Amino acid sequence: MKERFQLAIWLMWLAAPVIALDYWRVWDRLPARMAVHFDINWHANGWASRGAAAQFGVLVVLLLLVVFTLAGHAMANSPVPAFVGWSLLVFFYGVLIFSCAVTHWVVRYNLDAGKTSSLQSTPVDGFHKAELMSLETENWELRTHH
Repeated sequence: MKERFQLAIWLMWLAAPVIALDYWRVWDRLPARMAVHFDINWHANGWASRGAAAQFGVLVVLLLLVVFTLAGHAMANSPVPAFVGWSLLVFFYGVLIFSCAVTHWVVRYNLDAGKTSSLQSTPVDGFHKAELMSLETENWELRTHH
């Protein structure tokens, strides 16, 4: 059991090369000045060179990996029940997957810069569409029952 847990901890380290590969595959198509920060309406309001953007993405994940690895090893060597350690590991993987997804979205946004629909696939858009559909359904139900 402990060996599987240790293996799962070390497999997290695949996140850093995934981000580096994401940048590397499209490096020559990325703009020299990349949008890296966005306001509440997903309009770019912060920029960095593509080198700085790539370094930042990889370094943030490396920092997370160091913290998660240390915490994971501490958990593996502690007397807590195994499900607590695995639950924590699931949380770590969730944070890393989210970080990779955001970095991937930033890369895609910059590849699509200048196209009219570059923000169609933001994570928040799906939430807003679902929220609007829910409000429309409620309004329709209120109108039809009165």
